[in-house]
Amino acid sequence: MSTRVTTAACSSYPRPVDAPPTDLRAPASPLRVCGGCGSLAPTQRRECQVCDAPLDHRAHELAPAEGGDALADVFWVAVRSEFQCRVCGKLSPINHLELDGEATCLHCATNQAFDAGQWREALAHAHAVGDLAGPDPEGRRAHTLLSIGASNPLRELGVSKTFSEHSQGGVSVAGAVTVTRSLRVRVSPGHPLDENGRPLTLERRPDPRGDVIITRGWGGRDQAEYALPPEAREHAPGLRGVIAGDHRVDRLPVRVQLAGEGGAAAVRCPSCGAPLAPPEGARLVTCNYCSTTARIPERALTQFGQRPRLELWWLAFAGPSSLRLRLEAGESAREPDADDRDTPRALKEALKEAARAASSRREDPPHVVEQAQLVPGFDPRRFAVGLAVPLAAFLVVGWLWFGAHITSWL
Repeated sequence: MSTRVTTAACSSYPRPVDAPPTDLRAPASPLRVCGGCGSLAPTQRRECQVCDAPLDHRAHELAPAEGGDALADVFWVAVRSEFQCRVCGKLSPINHLELDGEATCLHCATNQAFDAGQWREALAHAHAVGDLAGPDPEGRRAHTLLSIGASNPLRELGVSKTFSEHSQGGVSVAGAVTVTRSLRVRVSPGHPLDENGRPLTLERRPDPRGDVIITRGWGGRDQAEYALPPEAREHAPGLRGVIAGDHRVDRLPVRVQLAGEGGAAAVRCPSCGAPLAPPEGARLVTCNYCSTTARIPERALTQFGQRPRLELWWLAFAGPSSLRLRLEAGESAREPDADDRDTPRALKEALKEAARAASSRREDPPHVVEQAQLVPGFDPRRFAVGLAVPLAAFLVVGWLWFGAHITSWL
């Protein structure tokens, strides 16, 4: 059994020579994706379950990135998400990571409260899909000492299934507002493609706006930049990037001028103010006067009669998912082979601790202030009260006794 050992770069102190290795994950396995949409291409299916493209002739075999790349250990997942409108009752697409507490129904144009906390469960599921999907039952980056293939609930992804669905229900109360929890996501591992069905070249860089993903098409053309909202890490610590129309930061959004009752909304150029006429289904529009290319926010689509469309958007995750850590810490994990008996026994305990920490991050607030413990000391007020009460009782009892004896003598 081979073991890949790397030195952790996040610590300022050198790791002792005899310390256990910090990375016991196998290199990421290659990924076979559909040439039509970029989602996972199962080995036992001939057509894509997402876009119906034939997989025999339109599939890409993507090798993992080299270790020096900033996206080498990142799992990309394709996402389709919807929520149920509280007014019309229809499932409305929500084609981006909505964290503002509001969402717009693309059917009836109603702007309504949206519980951003729903993304915690949805993103945890998406991370697990990218990490644990097959066709290898151990997932994308298997542990070199522990096996979870028999207990992996997502091992059929990449074999007979393309995506996994996660739905939420119930209500949440924020102040005096009751918000319905109705988010539904369908997630598939994969790799983003350009308009011609070729894998995009991806680059990641830190940015004050959040981690930015730079995408380039074939030959370096059609470059785009997408920023991950900084608050997204509070919902998913392993989240590293996003590719979705509403998260694009290298194009200004169009200006929407709302019309009066019964009139149509006007879409104008953000640079010169000239009217724009976006074609059906477009998310970008170019001004005929100043040649500025602007993006159309999803909420603005309903203002000029665009029909709702469920789009495919992308998220990137890094590191083992909380589900993998729980599986590796469970009873179903395989014990090391005979030639691995020199592995420190603390490995399993460390895995269990990591699983508990990953689970607690989903429920605990990001900052917890520990209350100081007060040590009891000398308190003058308590001392005075403790002395006065028995003294008063003694005086009252003494006065009554003395008075009774004086009366009998007289």
